Amino acid sequence: YLLEDLDKDSDAYKAAIARKEKERAALEAEIEAALGVGKDQIMEGDFLWPLEKYKKVGSPYGYRIHPISGKRKFHKGVDIGGSGIKGQPIRAAADGTVSIASYNYGGYGYYVMINHGKASDGKSYVTLYAHMSSRAVKKGDVVKKDQKIGTIGRGINSKGKEYYYIRIAVYERNSQKQLFVSNFFKKK
Repeated sequence: YLLEDLDKDSDAYKAAIARKEKERAALEAEIEAALGVGKDQIMEGDFLWPLEKYKKVGSPYGYRIHPISGKRKFHKGVDIGGSGIKGQPIRAAADGTVSIASYNYGGYGYYVMINHGKASDGKSYVTLYAHMSSRAVKKGDVVKKDQKIGTIGRGINSKGKEYYYIRIAVYERNSQKQLFVSNFFKKK
C-alpha cells in the first residue's frame, strides 16, 4: 500500500506542477499583450525605488535556487522585503499608464503593470509590481511618479513560514526583454 500511496502522491504533485505551469504561461501571455499600452507617452527622469524605507533585496534578478522547488530557475524580478514591511505602500517608479491591475492565482497574487513610455535613451519601459495585498489603481489609470499603487502582500516560503515582500520587474517594451532591475532605480 505504501508504494500505491506514493504513486498517488507523485501523480497529484505532477498535476499541481502542470497547473502552476499553465497559470504561469497565461500570466506571461497577459503581460506580453499589455506591453503596448501607453506607448505614446514620454518618460522623464529616473525610476524611483518603489518602497520608501525598504532597500533590502531578498532575492535578486537572475538564476537562483527556487525556494519551494529546490531547482535552479531564472528569477524574473527583484524581491524586496524587511521587518515591518507588511502593509507598506508601494509607489509608482515613474509616471505612466496602468496596463494591468489584476489577480493571478499562479503565484503573483494582486499585481500591477505600468507602461512609462519612451525615455531619453529612446527605449520604452514597463514596470511590474507583484505580490500585493491590495491595489490602489485600476487598468487605464494614469499614475504619477511616487503615487501609491498598492500595498505590500505576503508569501509562503519553502518551510511554510509566512513573509511579506514585493516583486518588481522592468521590461523594455519594444523588445519585450526583461531587464536587470537594479540598473534602473534611484533609491530615495
